[in-house]
Amino acid sequence: MKVIGLTDGLRGEAEQQCAAGFRAWIAEAEGGTWGSWEELEKHYPEASQTGEDEAHFPLTADGTGVRALVYFKLQLLILCCITPSPATSRTAHRRRISPPPTTLQKQATKP
Repeated sequence: MKVIGLTDGLRGEAEQQCAAGFRAWIAEAEGGTWGSWEELEKHYPEASQTGEDEAHFPLTADGTGVRALVYFKLQLLILCCITPSPATSRTAHRRRISPPPTTLQKQATKP
């Protein structure tokens, strides 16, 4: 795979959050020749498809890793950012406090 999108900012963030795991992952990804999601998942069983052409590759114990666009026909991997595990993001999103039901809001505003 041809890997593009490795900016100085992304490299710095990866070094801080993923250390040597990122360098090793880049070297492996550049040597990858996956032709489908199934082949990619065989090589990276912890990776998850997060969109039609998007994947998350965890590089740390807590799931922090690389979000990238994957184009199998072009053999192209476009790095997007370093991000927490999608499962971690969903859990954090569910913990947000929602507003009270509208019936309670109406009762609270009655004189």
